[in-house]
Amino acid sequence: PARKNKLDEAAIKAIIIDSRSFGDFRRAGMQSFLRIATPGYHGPTARTVQRSLKKLYDEKKKALIEQLANIPCVSITADTWCSSRKHHYLCVTVHFISQNYEQHGTVLSFRRFHGRSFAIRLRRHIHTVLGMFGLEKGKVHGTTTDNGSDMRKATQNMK
Repeated sequence: PARKNKLDEAAIKAIIIDSRSFGDFRRAGMQSFLRIATPGYHGPTARTVQRSLKKLYDEKKKALIEQLANIPCVSITADTWCSSRKHHYLCVTVHFISQNYEQHGTVLSFRRFHGRSFAIRLRRHIHTVLGMFGLEKGKVHGTTTDNGSDMRKATQNMK
């Protein structure tokens, strides 16, 4: 079991690094390779990968919240775009300088929006994301957007 856990961990790390699908290690070609390379090992299931990624995400999120709690001020960027299929997307990024004077930029949220009332839902989502990471109004000292009219409406009352 210890060796299987170690191999599963390495496989999940490979999936993350190479942006592979969750079930890659259960495909026929990979199974053929694994039978020769590590007899008896079958690779993690997609469900195992999914659970591990959720756990890693929660750990990273908690660490970022703790890091941001010690930062007096941050800037955020909010970028929106629309795909050729008329799907709207929003990416919220936080930028800050650490206590060691190192610049950091991290994605807080990446989301796809459907339907109407786009500006209202953008504003609500941005406020939810900032609250989730402990970035109350007084902590956000700068906001940069892509100058879309919907984004201006969504971020106008954030400072």
